[in-house]
Amino acid sequence: MKDKQGQPVPAALVVLLSQEDSTVLNFTYADTSGLFSMDMRTVPDTPLIVEISSLGYEKVRLTVTPPSSNLVVTLEASSETLAQVVVTSDRGTVSKRPGKLVYSPPAETASAMDAFSMLGYAPLVTVSREAVTVLGNKRAEIWVDGRKPVMSQEAAMDILRNTPAEKIEKIEVITSPGASYKASSGAVINVVYKKEPGQGLDGSTSLRGTYYARKVSPETALGLNWAGRKLTVSGNLGFVNSGSRIDQTEQYSYFDTGQDIGYRSSLRSDLYMLHGNLNLSYDINSVNLIGASVALDGDWTDIRNEILTDYLSDGILTRSSLVSSITDNPEIKPGLGAEMYYNLKTDTYGSNLDISANYSSYYDNSRIRTEITSQSPRSWIQQTVSDFRALEAKAVYRHVFADGSSLSSGLEHTSTLLSNDFFRDDSTGWNNTFLYNEHISHAYISYDRQWNEVLWTTAGLRGEYTRISGEQQVTGEKVRQSYFNLFPSVSVMLNLGEGKHSLMLDYRMNIDRPFYTSLNPFEIWTTENTYSTGNPQLGAALAHELMFNYTFFYDYMLGIMWMNSGNAVFDYDEYVGNGIMKSSTGNFGIHNMLHMTADINKRLFNGIWEIRLNATAGYENLEAVLGETDMSYSTWYWMADLRNTVNLSRQHGLFMTLSYSYNSPMRSLTWEVPERHYLNLSISKQFEFGGTLSLEATDLLGTFGPQHFSTATYTYHRDWQTWSGLITLSWRQTFGRKYVRQAEDRSAGNLSKRIR
Repeated sequence: MKDKQGQPVPAALVVLLSQEDSTVLNFTYADTSGLFSMDMRTVPDTPLIVEISSLGYEKVRLTVTPPSSNLVVTLEASSETLAQVVVTSDRGTVSKRPGKLVYSPPAETASAMDAFSMLGYAPLVTVSREAVTVLGNKRAEIWVDGRKPVMSQEAAMDILRNTPAEKIEKIEVITSPGASYKASSGAVINVVYKKEPGQGLDGSTSLRGTYYARKVSPETALGLNWAGRKLTVSGNLGFVNSGSRIDQTEQYSYFDTGQDIGYRSSLRSDLYMLHGNLNLSYDINSVNLIGASVALDGDWTDIRNEILTDYLSDGILTRSSLVSSITDNPEIKPGLGAEMYYNLKTDTYGSNLDISANYSSYYDNSRIRTEITSQSPRSWIQQTVSDFRALEAKAVYRHVFADGSSLSSGLEHTSTLLSNDFFRDDSTGWNNTFLYNEHISHAYISYDRQWNEVLWTTAGLRGEYTRISGEQQVTGEKVRQSYFNLFPSVSVMLNLGEGKHSLMLDYRMNIDRPFYTSLNPFEIWTTENTYSTGNPQLGAALAHELMFNYTFFYDYMLGIMWMNSGNAVFDYDEYVGNGIMKSSTGNFGIHNMLHMTADINKRLFNGIWEIRLNATAGYENLEAVLGETDMSYSTWYWMADLRNTVNLSRQHGLFMTLSYSYNSPMRSLTWEVPERHYLNLSISKQFEFGGTLSLEATDLLGTFGPQHFSTATYTYHRDWQTWSGLITLSWRQTFGRKYVRQAEDRSAGNLSKRIR
């Protein structure tokens, strides 16, 4: 081990990793002469990865072939591309692969926060309390270690909030999911945890209190992990209460009748969720791995809403009514998710066969009791029961060639069955049962190759055959859809200037496929004058996406995304006459989007201050006709975000993040929102015994809420009377064994008990 001047580098950390899944097999330190060696009890029959790092030098990853390998390694002070291994210094935490960005969290930043908050530090990712998006508007699926969790996405986010971010090895932001992902995937965020065999037992527990909309909501979670040499077990248990007390006003003006209808609502909402999961994986031997996961979750609601409705004609109040509703769950059943998988390594290059099957079920029984106090008082109870079941089987084979390229192919089938019952006590004419079946068969092939130090490509083709059937048993109304689509994808990446300049071009075709909630024609009334319903004639929308990304000098990024969709799917509100508004989903015409972004991420003053600046501009165009009204529109929008992350005191473990965001006025098919300003602040304190105390304030300016719209038939305006900011106080405690391995006794000092 030597530096560029030929001098030895003592005490450099050398880690031996599995090529397939980055499992840590052994580690040691270089002696004062820069020499190191490692012995293994058993010699694997596959190539291994040697990772070398030392303070002040770049990290190096090299491939070695057992049983013996002699290495001469030169550590560089600046980033350099070496023989298909891209090496970056600590100042560049983002690397690129075809179709995705790979974010490696800095150790100091990760030590101060939870895994869910860490997602927001990855490039192009936006994190809110209820969702994770990529490129501002693409809702992202959260995956863990290359697999989609069998639990709900809400439960997965809650588990991440309880997980220390320092357990994350990397976050893969898959902006353009290729052929190996379902064509309906918008974006995927894959959280890859550090592999630490033999670690023993560790875990974390957290307690959070969140103030939002005049309500304090508690959350608590416990996570345990045990890692042996062959068996790994992890489990999580969590409880979430999400509540709010929201007052808002809405005003509708209808031109055909000259009538104004105003709503003053007071919504008291409490949603509860209890979830747990257990994960097992076992290395039978060096080539066979089996695993299983099971998850249970249940949720229930207590929602009380009072809406005072004023009817005005020519500005004169003619009558008023009070609509009171209570939503609860007369019967609660837990949701279930279960998965089993088997992985077989088929050669020494990393080829493998992966077979998996999973089952999920969900039951919801919601009852709404509505009472109207007016000149003509009335009341009713409407109840909806949904029984959902899904089964999925998947087989994937990946063959790795001697030159490092790979060919992947897969088969997958998903079957979804749903029974949806609707009951209303004031008239049997409302009662109905909607039966829904969806079957999708998938097949794909994909080829990935790094041709040289400059060019890396991935190309794939996916086919999906969809069969959908739905039927209302009382009315006999039926939905039948059957179609086959091919979805090509290609990604080209160029590394220029020894890795200092990187260009990536991605193309993919995807689908927006309707689900039962959008097809079910049941009418759910929320007031005297508003209801929501599904659209049995709703069809799928195919879209083309083209994305270009340019990264230079590691910290600067420019991106352009263009999307074109036909038969576009949009939610909408429609005036149907007599003061009645309908909410539904429909197919419209051509939808085009252009999204341009610039991102700067700099770490200054030896990592004490990290600053990120993001600026976005976009253009959207939609051709749409609703009824007899042309609803087509074109609009420009822009956003800016400035975030400062400061290590206030390394000695005392004080960490602060201050950010400001601006969103210009934006619109969709039947709504518009004014400009919004967001100011966020978080402060955390770490303790030596593994505890972290955090205070986080989001949307301190409280600009969320206002919304408006105007058409040839009506105008609409909504405003919140409740501060929309959010304040969270949390405590997270980690516990368990530190990861200690026996290092070889070198003359570089007493290294035998160093902690990695």
